[in-house]
Amino acid sequence: MRVLLLLLLYLATCAGCTGGPYYYDFIPYATREEALAAARGNVARSVAQVETASKKIGGKLLVVIPTRDIIVKRGVKVIGGGHTRSGDIAFVADGVEINFLGIADAVRQAELFDDVAVVRSLNPEDEPFTGYDYKLWLFSFGIDQWQWYLAREDFTHRQPVTAYETYNKTVYLNSFNAMLARAVGLLESRYFAETGKQPRRAGGKKGDVVSTGSGFFISSAGFALTNAHVVDNCGSLRASLREGDMQTATVIATDRDNDLALVKIPSRVGQYAQLRSGPPVRQGESIVTYGFPLTGLLASHGNLGTGVVSALAGLGNDSGEIQISAPIQPGNSGGPVLDVGGNVVGVVRSRLNATGKAIAAGDIPQNVNFAIKVSVITSFLEVNNVKYETAPLKKETSAADIGEKAKEFTFLLQCVE
Repeated sequence: MRVLLLLLLYLATCAGCTGGPYYYDFIPYATREEALAAARGNVARSVAQVETASKKIGGKLLVVIPTRDIIVKRGVKVIGGGHTRSGDIAFVADGVEINFLGIADAVRQAELFDDVAVVRSLNPEDEPFTGYDYKLWLFSFGIDQWQWYLAREDFTHRQPVTAYETYNKTVYLNSFNAMLARAVGLLESRYFAETGKQPRRAGGKKGDVVSTGSGFFISSAGFALTNAHVVDNCGSLRASLREGDMQTATVIATDRDNDLALVKIPSRVGQYAQLRSGPPVRQGESIVTYGFPLTGLLASHGNLGTGVVSALAGLGNDSGEIQISAPIQPGNSGGPVLDVGGNVVGVVRSRLNATGKAIAAGDIPQNVNFAIKVSVITSFLEVNNVKYETAPLKKETSAADIGEKAKEFTFLLQCVE
């Protein structure tokens, strides 16, 4: 990537003489402070000319740039003749930081987000951004190799942000903002496709259903399991237990790392699931899924899917997941995965992003879906002191019979504004 190199070319050419002259935009200045002041003024003028975005993104953005020491260590090279000295490097590092801060100011000026905050970090990639909807950070691969990345607070994926490279700083800053808006769009599309959540509608008001998912009871006391991403950022949560019986659900605990959530329904329930105690799930075993995908489009009383355990690990060889071939759609998230005896062996988590993988593989993956293993589920319940029942693998029954049983303890969850 040549963005930093171009910024440096625009920023400074040093004659190799510590103590002056200092060059900014190929103009010599007697002192370093004068050159940096000129750099700040030029960046500020360019930022002031940045166009207001025609389409807002909204939400809060945290911009994370490396500390000055990291810039010196990993991302500075003096452009021009003569010998490089420590004073020259310090000058250029300050100038590079001015440019990075200018990009953050340009994002503010464009009004893409409701709020933009900037922090410096020794490790921008791992800097937490709790309380912000998005994080934009700068990652260095080495000298002159920098890349901006964008992430969403409740989503594990990240999206690179590039821009048209030009010596005209105002054009570059507008280009960067356009690419940032496009990166948000790509990230959001992937998020909604994989989690089943729906974009917030313009003019949305309190009481609107933002997204839906599935859940299932694991005790008569009203405790139920679902995914953390199903209940995240909900103003309130509703459980549709049966026709006309809508109850408020309370989130008791979440585990974002394993994407699990424990919710509680006020009333006691008659039917609940049993978790499989053994033997371990085997590759090739038949499974049944039950849930409420594509609410409003498909059957409102629940959908049954069948398939097999395709692999004993998930995406990226995740040992806490199994891969299943049963069809999964937005809204299935949080529903049970059942063995041939009707015991729970997993919780539906996600499906592979077929569109993105098709670009890389030249083909469209089909029925590559993932569920959280029962061992992870039991650990989560034990940590939260919730009693549950287990049973060994039972005599095989038909998918139809398993579906009839699952219908009694699986329900639709509505995430409300």
